Amino acid sequence: MNGENRLETGKGRSVELSGKVVVVTGASSGIGLAVARAFAREGCRVAIGARREDRLADAQRQIENDGAEALSLVTDVRTEADAQALVRAAYERWGSVDILVNNAGFATSKPFLDMSAVEVRDHMETNYMGAVYSAKAALEYMMPQRSGHIINIASVLAKIPAPHLAAYSATKAALDSLSTSLRAELSRYGIQVTAVHPSVTRTEFYHNTGFDNRARRAAHLFAQEPETVARAVVRAARRPRAEVYPLFGTRLLPVIHAVFSPLVRLGLKAIARVYR
Repeated sequence: MNGENRLETGKGRSVELSGKVVVVTGASSGIGLAVARAFAREGCRVAIGARREDRLADAQRQIENDGAEALSLVTDVRTEADAQALVRAAYERWGSVDILVNNAGFATSKPFLDMSAVEVRDHMETNYMGAVYSAKAALEYMMPQRSGHIINIASVLAKIPAPHLAAYSATKAALDSLSTSLRAELSRYGIQVTAVHPSVTRTEFYHNTGFDNRARRAAHLFAQEPETVARAVVRAARRPRAEVYPLFGTRLLPVIHAVFSPLVRLGLKAIARVYR
């Protein structure tokens, strides 16, 4: 399985990706850029959005160097109008919106008691509401097509949340729950929904979370490369499935949480004590 573990629930027939129109948010670096380039190499036409204009222009050049048609638009997914503008630009350029990858997000590692309400709200507005705005924008075009695929980049922390990442874990749990609901609601319209659950990924995002050295060393044991996540995303687009776990073994986390919940709670308390 090329290092990829995945739940096969929801798996459908194979989809030809060449020529598909793909929209990726948070795509100027890290997982988002790796995903955009992976789709480009499949012959897709790729629209990317992110907040930093300089990095976004460089990302577009990389995608075009991979041989794909590309467009980029400065996008802050916390603003519904920005999310709509990115999706609309893809449709106006290529006449369809086939795949949306909701990747934009950030995390801050900090005890909940040290976080302000504003910081918590910022996590929710970017990681969750940004995906809501983008999904609603994409569905305006997918519904008339009666086809499409929404791929939400969630996290293994949606299944077992972590101390000092309460706000981030909560947003990813919300995104996971949204994915489950939308999968049921949209199936009759021929629209697929996938939740991808990466573990720690070696990106600038990871380095900016605020982990202390002990936490970083522990996280490093479960780290993966953004290209690993990107390959898993493309596989899920080619053969739709409900959930994807790019790192070997992490698909067991929901089972562990359900069967051994008292031990999980004790483990999380120990982690909180160590990293306080």
